[in-house]
Amino acid sequence: MVATASGSEASLHRNERIRASEFQQLLATTGAECGLESAAIRGWRSALDSALTSGQDATTEAALPGYMDSIVAGRVGNSLDLRGTNYIVDADLSSFGAAVRCAGQVLSTGTVDHVLIGGVNAVVAPEMAELWSRQLGAPVHPVEASVSLVVARASDAADARQVLGYLQVAVQPSSDAPEARSFTALGADGALWTVQQLLAMSADPGVDGCQTELRSAFQATSHRLRVARQPAWKAPAAQVIPDEAAPVPPTSPTIVEGADLDDLISRLENGAGRNDQPPVPGGLRLVLDHHDRPADRLRELAASLLQGSESLPTSHPLISTGMRGHHGHL
Repeated sequence: MVATASGSEASLHRNERIRASEFQQLLATTGAECGLESAAIRGWRSALDSALTSGQDATTEAALPGYMDSIVAGRVGNSLDLRGTNYIVDADLSSFGAAVRCAGQVLSTGTVDHVLIGGVNAVVAPEMAELWSRQLGAPVHPVEASVSLVVARASDAADARQVLGYLQVAVQPSSDAPEARSFTALGADGALWTVQQLLAMSADPGVDGCQTELRSAFQATSHRLRVARQPAWKAPAAQVIPDEAAPVPPTSPTIVEGADLDDLISRLENGAGRNDQPPVPGGLRLVLDHHDRPADRLRELAASLLQGSESLPTSHPLISTGMRGHHGHL
């Protein structure tokens, strides 16, 4: 599970070159409508052409992840012969917190024993720096970074000497903007911070743990991330992790199927959701993974669908949806 933000710089430049003719046409049309002189329009079009024609080498198998960041996790899994789910997590500056949370949910199913999580940033283009500076309200300079960690269930740590530390994460509402920073690795900031804390604990036996808040720049949420020396590390009373962050015991996922969307919504409204439902040929399937109150989540999901809500509740579990044989995670 790879945490990142804003895609990749190579993809940005590639799309600019692909759409160069559209940009040129728009510039010419708009310039004429604004009454610009022909010489000025030609000068601008020449400058735009010079800016967009130069680029990276031709697309090859090795270069493809730079153009399609969505396949980065799959390429890593393929290279290391990992046989599990893989995907990119983009929650802007709080991406790594979301990746840790996803890893915890997958580990809780008992279907895997280890998860490779990472934080990557390869976006340092000036235009992206300008965009993030405007969003954060202060000048920032994106830097490249790549960090990977292997995580497992705390109960599976047979030899504590092989454990660098323990991670805890909780998602929570936040109205505060991310802290301004001169240098940022965007989606990889949380991963870099985690490595720094693990190194600090390794160098100083007196350091028990630390926490940070990875705030989203575009949503009113944040991920509270903690690194601890012991799995039972306790936070001060005023900073107790919310109940939703407590480990959820593995249970069978709740499955709801319908012949079409209307049928699916009807079944959700009626509280359907069990593992012995007969298959619905060619239908839609929702899989709600390992939640202690599936009936409540089913009702919330039904309400969201009926109301045409643009977003599900912030505390919803992982949901798989799609036609039979095709599953994607929302």
